[in-house]
Amino acid sequence: EDLLRMGPNSTIMEELEGQGYWWCRWCHMVQPPRAKHCKDCNCCILKEDHHCPFLNNCIGQRNYATFYGFVVFLVFLSASFVVGISLWLHFEQRHCWEQFGKCLESAPGTMLLTGAALLLDFVVSVLLLLVTAFALWHLFLIIWGRTTREVLTGRLSEYVEEGNSCCSGRGTSLIQGSAKVEFPDLKALGC
Repeated sequence: EDLLRMGPNSTIMEELEGQGYWWCRWCHMVQPPRAKHCKDCNCCILKEDHHCPFLNNCIGQRNYATFYGFVVFLVFLSASFVVGISLWLHFEQRHCWEQFGKCLESAPGTMLLTGAALLLDFVVSVLLLLVTAFALWHLFLIIWGRTTREVLTGRLSEYVEEGNSCCSGRGTSLIQGSAKVEFPDLKALGC
């Protein structure tokens, strides 16, 4: 029998669905609570937050902390760029602002550089505001213990433990690691 075409075992799934587990019809496997199948990555992601088109990767339980660190790094990088260019414009190019006509005639290259820096500073400032809002949104999600998908769809899992966010450890497991393993009697089976 083809294992990839097999459906779920109804007896097992009855028991597991009561605990929040589902059958993934694309991966043909049991899906833990809060896991979702990503059609872009073609796999199930534990505590999937979202699929990031910029990183071309799913953001979920295993890489959420790294993703959030990356977003915070982008905030600081953008802020340092905006502050640095603003200080350069204020201190180094001040004479061009005070004597605009004279600077334009005597050093058009400097004026072009100043204009390009001003435009770039404006664009990065707008991006800084957007990335900061994005970082604050994810901080809100971390504090509430929710994923982007859960908040935006309004479908909150009833199997979410309080304070359990994408940055926390894994939830319940299908494997009972501390249980005693009982091996079948091979002699009784005729082996």
